[in-house]
Amino acid sequence: MQTIPSFDELVAINRHSPADLESLRAALIKDAIEQAPRNTQRRLNGLQFQVDMERRRASNPMAACIRISRMMHESLGELTSLLRPESRERYRAVTTPKEAANVIPLRASEPR
Repeated sequence: MQTIPSFDELVAINRHSPADLESLRAALIKDAIEQAPRNTQRRLNGLQFQVDMERRRASNPMAACIRISRMMHESLGELTSLLRPESRERYRAVTTPKEAANVIPLRASEPR
């Protein structure tokens, strides 16, 4: 298992070679998943895939952070609603859209 470099070392790696930092990130994640119990590794790999896809879809690192944070928040809300039945209504109220959208029907244009 690899050790995690200090923050200053990570900054230096990123400045010198962002690709090396990305390789280190992937290796550390792989090590962590391999250290997990076998029966949870498939789920962890699936979760990491979702995180990686959110990172790719994001337009910049801050957007990626917000997307991943939102994923974590939603997951925590779901877990809380399962563990504490009295919080289910509160969770639904927070996650259910409050306003309806005005839908404008699009008509096919007539041939010219």
